[in-house]
Amino acid sequence: MNLDKFRGTCIQAVNYFGIEPQKRQAIEECAELIQAICKDLRGKEHNVEEEMADVFIMLEQLTHIYDNDKIEKFKEEKINKLQKLL
Repeated sequence: MNLDKFRGTCIQAVNYFGIEPQKRQAIEECAELIQAICKDLRGKEHNVEEEMADVFIMLEQLTHIYDNDKIEKFKEEKINKLQKLL
């Protein structure tokens, strides 16, 4: 997938639908991913990959709503912590 197209479409979605509706959509997509993973853990048919795609799209939109510098700082801290555990 073209990264510029991906990011541009996500920015357009935030601008078109608005910040609060996209925050609510992100909550819904995360809940659907949780449900799909639970089905997988129970050995049932699931759509984890589809729900992951939805969550990735919503996460990209959230990076245009929240402070991306803070997000990057926390990502670095958390990946360093994970690296130490490995």
